Amino acid sequence: MQPCHSAGMSPASHENGYWISLAQPDDIPSLQEAASVSWRATYQAIFDPEFIERFLAQAYSAASLERAFQDARTHFLVARINADPEAGVLAFCQVGPPSHPDGAPPACGELYRLYVRPAYQRRGIGRQLLGVAEDWLAGQGYLRYGCYVHARNDRGKAFYWQMGFNRRPLRDLEDEWYLVKELVTHT
Repeated sequence: MQPCHSAGMSPASHENGYWISLAQPDDIPSLQEAASVSWRATYQAIFDPEFIERFLAQAYSAASLERAFQDARTHFLVARINADPEAGVLAFCQVGPPSHPDGAPPACGELYRLYVRPAYQRRGIGRQLLGVAEDWLAGQGYLRYGCYVHARNDRGKAFYWQMGFNRRPLRDLEDEWYLVKELVTHT
């Protein structure tokens, strides 16, 4: 496992002991479990179970995750209770260039995914992951970044608003709201 400080990131230990590192192939089974639990809890009232299963099988297949880990344009992070790789993934996020660049604000990165196991939500892990991801985005020259959140995902929208995101309705896609956050640059 590559801890943050050896992966070109600043150390990110949390007062509660959460450890953030770059995702590795050994993380795949635990990451798939975290995605499954998080997705079901987040979207069970929004999407039918068959859609959720199809989405998880595609987006979180071992091959899909390995491609995401290897994409040098993105940064895929996992959070654990401690530095032990056997501890299991509690949460994860991935950021990089915009997936829909047409009409994206200038110098805008994107948050592709951020999920925290339900039992660990509201403990600061998502905030900590975003902080590390934002440092990486700023280091890549991005001035802001955006994300899509389902219009009926009220907890997700509330979290992003707390984190300083604002809605850009002109970039919405069907039931997905587009939110943007300006990055603080240190010069």
